[in-house]
Amino acid sequence: MYQAGGMSYVYLCYGIHHLFNVVTAPEGTAYDAMDKYMDKITQFLLDSLPEKKYLTSMTAPGFSTGTANSGFVRVALVEPHERERSQQEIVNWVNRKMSRFNEGRVFATQDQTIQVSRRSGQPVQFVIQNVNSDKIREALPR
Repeated sequence: MYQAGGMSYVYLCYGIHHLFNVVTAPEGTAYDAMDKYMDKITQFLLDSLPEKKYLTSMTAPGFSTGTANSGFVRVALVEPHERERSQQEIVNWVNRKMSRFNEGRVFATQDQTIQVSRRSGQPVQFVIQNVNSDKIREALPR
C-alpha cells in the first residue's frame, strides 16, 4: 500500500499461516471420483497434521478452471509458538506425503509471510545484513 509522499507500508502477516494444496486429476475425471479423491486427501491431513487449526477443501471450484478434475485444500496452522515445525517444514512434509495419493497430483504451497498489500501479489524480497547472523535467525518467521 502506498501513501502520498513516497511512504509505503509492508504488512508482516504474522499469525496468518496457511498452506494451500492445489489438486488436479487426469482430464476426464468425473466429479464423483474427484470428490472421493479430495475426501481422501482432506481426511489424511485432518488425521496426520497436528499443526492444523482448521481445513477447508473444495472440489471443482468455480473460480478455477471450471472443470471437475480440480480442487484445493486450504490448511490454517496454529501459531508458530504452538508448534515445533516451521511452515516451510510442514509444506515439505505435506508434499512428500502427497505422493501416496496417486490418482492425481497434489502440490502444497504456503502464503507469503511478507506482503505489500492485503491481496495476493508478487512476493517481496529483502536483503538483511548484520554482523550477528544468530540475531537474524531468531527473528525469522516460523
